[in-house]
Amino acid sequence: MKKIISLVLCGVMLFAFSSCGNKQSVIDNARKQRETTTETLENVFSIREEIFVATVDNIYRETQKYIDDYSYVKYVGFVLTQEDPSDSKVKYPWVCRYGPGCCGSGTTPGFVVVYDGELPAEKTWVEVTGKLKIAKEGDDIYNYLHDLLGTLYNEDNTAIATYAYFEIERVVPAKPGLETVGIT
Repeated sequence: MKKIISLVLCGVMLFAFSSCGNKQSVIDNARKQRETTTETLENVFSIREEIFVATVDNIYRETQKYIDDYSYVKYVGFVLTQEDPSDSKVKYPWVCRYGPGCCGSGTTPGFVVVYDGELPAEKTWVEVTGKLKIAKEGDDIYNYLHDLLGTLYNEDNTAIATYAYFEIERVVPAKPGLETVGIT
């Protein structure tokens, strides 16, 4: 009986590999999958698509907690560049998604990103892994985020004096997800 099961399993595997095209494409796909994971990094918090908006909002409100609890944060979004309203010569890159809104006034939940390398073109989907950072009053990123987001408040209605941004350590191409995500 065990021999029959083994033969059936071998047959299924051979059929699966032969139906996928050639063996090299299977190997290439496996290699690409491995490269897009964070196997070598420990203590990674992943922002999931189905609760993207709520998680990003929570990270902005409790940035220090996420910095203390996790070494890295990982999420998928698309690259977007936004001009600084106070200086049109300065542009800030984001990795974000579109969020809920009304009458064309939707949001773009995500983070301003700092990266030593070159980011892909706008609207390119990427998976980013990196560290959350806190912009403090007087920093250029702080001024930009404050002008853009206004004052953020905690649930107890106290003002938050810092803003989160993201220092990327790894960028890899990603399969497009939901471009517009809900609050759920």
